[in-house]
Amino acid sequence: MRSFAVALLALALSSTAHAQFAPQPLPPTGYRTPPIDGRVNAGMGAIGRELDRARRDIERRRDSGELSRSDAKRLRREVSRIDAMADRYRSDGLSEFERRELELRASELRNRTATGRTS
Repeated sequence: MRSFAVALLALALSSTAHAQFAPQPLPPTGYRTPPIDGRVNAGMGAIGRELDRARRDIERRRDSGELSRSDAKRLRREVSRIDAMADRYRSDGLSEFERRELELRASELRNRTATGRTS
């Protein structure tokens, strides 16, 4: 009888735990979710290309001696910040404002790396 009670208690606990993960209602219609392949929209490709160009320019200018080690480090850190911001924005979908902000930041950084301005 005791083993039956223990088995019943274990079953009741697992049922209670499972009930906590019951299906939830769908989010409102305006909610943005990224596609399964991870690409939010075509705008992210342009941002990624700008960041890749900035990375290449930083390395090229550092290798040629046009940038000091600390300037290159500062610019790399800025590339990482923009990349992290893009990841945060992508997590729930990318609004038009977020896309424009990322494009502006990436373009401005790319221009700074191409001209050698570090700040």
